[in-house]
Amino acid sequence: MIAVIDDDPVIHAILQSILSSRNHTVHCYSDAQDITTICQNTAAQAIFCDINLGSESGFQVLMAAKKVSPMLPFILMSAEHDSSQGEQFPLQPDAFLAKPFTVDQIINLLSTLGITEEG
Repeated sequence: MIAVIDDDPVIHAILQSILSSRNHTVHCYSDAQDITTICQNTAAQAIFCDINLGSESGFQVLMAAKKVSPMLPFILMSAEHDSSQGEQFPLQPDAFLAKPFTVDQIINLLSTLGITEEG
């Protein structure tokens, strides 16, 4: 399962389409309230998370996720293309994905992170 945390339903739909076509189960969330549950109680292979989630930062979500599952690949996404905005945080994501992204970028990212098809 791959978790997508983004407040934009369009991103949910795009990643759902790309990832499910690669035989991944995708669970989409509009906020990170359940990040501990996502990490602990699911068979998550990776988390895609937007940097700007309204009242919370994707970097804060990253820190919470890595406390629970330090080896879980965490990909931060942003349309602002400024990956330096998280330099004050001690943890960095496993990957940074600039929006808009292509299908090939997602497939290559999965391969680079060693995330294989489910099933």
